[in-house]
Formats: sequence, C-alpha cells, structure tokens
Amino acid sequence: MPSSISKHQLFFFLLVLSYVGLSSQQENTENVADQKISIEQYIEAGDKALKEGQIDVAIKQFTAAINENGETYLPFFKRATAYLVKSKNKPALMDLNRVLEIKPDFIQARIRRSKLLLSFGKYDSARTDFNEVLKDKPDHEASLKQLPDVEKGQNLLPLAVASMESKNYEEARTLYSDLLDISSDFIDARLKRATCNFELKEYNSVIEDTMKVLKNEAENLEALYLRGKALYLLGQNEAATNHFQQALRYDPDNDKCRKEYKKIKKVDKAMANGDRLFADSKFQEALEEYQSAQETDPDNHFLLPKFLVSQCKCYVRMNKGKEAIDMCTKALQADEGLIEATINIGEAYIVLEEYDKAIQQFQKAREQDQNNREAQDGINRATKLQKMAARKDWYKILGVTKQATPSEIRKAYRKLALEWHPDKHEKDKEVAEKKFIEVSEAYEVLSDDEKKRKYDNGEDVEMPAGFNPFQHFQQGNPFAGFGGGGQQFHFNFGGR
Repeated sequence: MPSSISKHQLFFFLLVLSYVGLSSQQENTENVADQKISIEQYIEAGDKALKEGQIDVAIKQFTAAINENGETYLPFFKRATAYLVKSKNKPALMDLNRVLEIKPDFIQARIRRSKLLLSFGKYDSARTDFNEVLKDKPDHEASLKQLPDVEKGQNLLPLAVASMESKNYEEARTLYSDLLDISSDFIDARLKRATCNFELKEYNSVIEDTMKVLKNEAENLEALYLRGKALYLLGQNEAATNHFQQALRYDPDNDKCRKEYKKIKKVDKAMANGDRLFADSKFQEALEEYQSAQETDPDNHFLLPKFLVSQCKCYVRMNKGKEAIDMCTKALQADEGLIEATINIGEAYIVLEEYDKAIQQFQKAREQDQNNREAQDGINRATKLQKMAARKDWYKILGVTKQATPSEIRKAYRKLALEWHPDKHEKDKEVAEKKFIEVSEAYEVLSDDEKKRKYDNGEDVEMPAGFNPFQHFQQGNPFAGFGGGGQQFHFNFGGR
C-alpha cells in the first residue's frame, strides 16, 4: 500500500469495504425473503392496497400471485375486481373467463361475468350465464332484472344491421344508441353509431364514440380511421395525421389509412406553399397551390371555405375583382358566417372602384364583429377613395401620372394653358375659360409640394383666397414663372 495513505484514510477505506459487504449480505437476504413470499401474502397485500384505494398497486400484487401459480382462481378473481374498479372491463372479463375455467361453480364470478357479457353485447353467452346464476339462485334480483335486456338486445341488433345496410343512417343511429343503453361496452355497436354520425356529418359525436372504443382497444383500426377522418374534417390536421400514423404502425398495409394520411400531407404541403408564395407577393403561383389543395380534396366541407378564400385573396392582389368576388361568394355559400370572405369581397369592390358596394360589405362584416379592425379599416379606406373619386382628378386634367416630375408637370401645364387660353378661343370663350381655370387649378395643386401631398393623401385642398387662374401669366411673358427664356407671347386679356 502506498506510503502516502494515512492511518485515517486506511481506516475509512476498510470501513467502506465492510459496509459494502454488509449491504450485499442484506440484499441477498432480502432477495431470499422475496422468493419466500407466498401467494397468500401477495393476495393479502393486494387486498390491503385495494382497500386503501391503491388500485394499480393491488393489480400488481394480484398479478405477482398469478405469476407464482396460474392455476389458482382467487388471484384472477381479485384482479378482475380491481380492473372493474378502474373501469377496465375488457381485462376484467378475460380474468373472469379464466376463473370459471378453473372453477366453473364459482357463482360470484359468474354473476360478474354475466353483467360484463351483457355490457359487451355477447347476448348468447350472457343468457347462458344468467340462467346458470338463476339455477343456483332462483331469486337473484340482478339476474332477473337484466335477463330481459338480453332479449331486447338480441331483437334490436338485426334491426340496426338492416338499417345500416340500407344506409338509413338516422334510424340506424337510433337503434345502435338503444343497444348502447343496454350494452355500453359493445364495441361494434359503438363503431357503427360512429359511422352513422360520420355519414350525418356529426363529427364531434364520431370523436366521442371512437375515443371510448380506443380507451379499451387502442389498436382498433376502424376507430383510428373514423376518428382521424373526423378530426381532419374538423380542421385538426395534425391530430388526424397522428391517428393515421398510429393505425399504420399497427397495420402497415392498411390502404384506407395510408390513403388519408397521404392526402392530408399533400393538402397541408400545398396550403403551406401557397401561404409562403402569397407572403412573397407571388400571387399567381400562390393561387395555383391553393387550387391544387382544393383539387386534392374537393369534398372537404370544412376546408373548402379556406381553399376558396385563399384563392379570393390572390385575385384581389392581382386586381381581378370579378374573379375574387366569385370565389368569396362561393366561400360564403359554404360558410355564411365567414367574415374573412365578406371582407375580401369588399376589397374586390375597391379594386373595381365600386366604393358604395365595398362599404356595404365592410359594414356587413363589422355587424358580425364590432371589433373587427379589418372591417373598420376597409370602411375608412373605401370612404376615402369614394371621396377622392368624386373630386376633380388634377392628374387627369393635366394628362400626367402620379409619378410625373415637377418638370413634366410644368411642361404639361404650359402646353394646355396655351391651348385653352381664352384669347385663342373667341367663339367658345366660356368653354375655354372653364378649361383654362381647371388647368390652372391643377397646376396650382400639383406644383406645390404640400398641396400635392395632401391631395395624394385624400385630404381636402382649397384654392387660396382670391386665386387668379391667370396669375402664372405676366404681361409680355406668360411663362416667366417657368424659369426659362424662349419665345415671348403677347395675349390681350378680356378683348384689350
């Protein structure tokens, strides 16, 4: 041993070794003790846990007893009892079946099993058990009360099947509901009712029924399919995809689930591409993606309005007002409360410069939602544009665009002022004066940066007090204000 180790370190090292050895010895002793636990002790521990409400612990103890000896009926019966407390009826039924295989005359097990068989819609087997109970206990009240339900269930079942086969889904749903009132764990009846609700477009009811099925049978492919379809038609694409993926894990060759899974992925991809392209202002390409999504699943009544509104918005941005109105009108036919469609019809009418109709659409949207900012903004913009449309278009009068430079504005004014100067129109002086005044007013506004800014923003621009339309002309040089030399013009105003 190295000399660097002190006496205290050596003592501590030996102490640790002795502790480890002691712990190992105790562990071995405990393992031996575990091996010596009897079935009775497991059952006793399970009973105690059950009494204290620790159901999972109880199930674990009863399972340990079964693992010790699978030919003893009592642990199976005890575990079935614990499963029933947790409403796990399917494993409870399996345990009771095993109990009665081992001990066919155990009447308590038969009583419990008869009720479960009725609950699962196993009417022939339930009748046999009820009759066996009544042989031993002729006055058994529960059996006497529930035996008629067996007959009722047996009578309802063929009627429900016939209605389903004839596609009378309303009637079939009622009959299967009556069956489930008797047999709440009847998986096939619950799936059939879910199918009826699916055909009747009651998708939330489909989800509720399939959830109960999957609680007992997580691997039930029909329940996973119906639930996935219902979730998809309610717009919950991610949850729907998860259900189809789960079904395909259980059965990779399931064509129905694979087809739905691929369809959802294709629709989601097209819509995502469309949204990305729209954000990048690539409206024609975005439109094509939205159209592709709709073509992939044209019968999806939940997504149809979204498909149509997305296309409508593209047409608005492409200044195709009529096409936009057509798309959003179809969206409202699919969902009359869709505010987004109403707002975009308003936007389309702005594109068409039909401001009264635009305002009506925005007001309609605001009536649905008083706090809708898009609707209020639409009203403000349409009102402003309507006001701007009603005033004189100074750009049009001068024959220039909004992007015209000051030089281009001056040039246009010079040309029109010369053309319409009253001294050049002795015969139509009143018409010429009117045109000349308009041209002068246009130049007054568009040649002044502040006035032009207000005009472009839709604000009122008033002519200055005492505005003289001839003020830009000076005697002997009508274009002195243009800042350049050139030809001198001499006009006689008012016939002088």
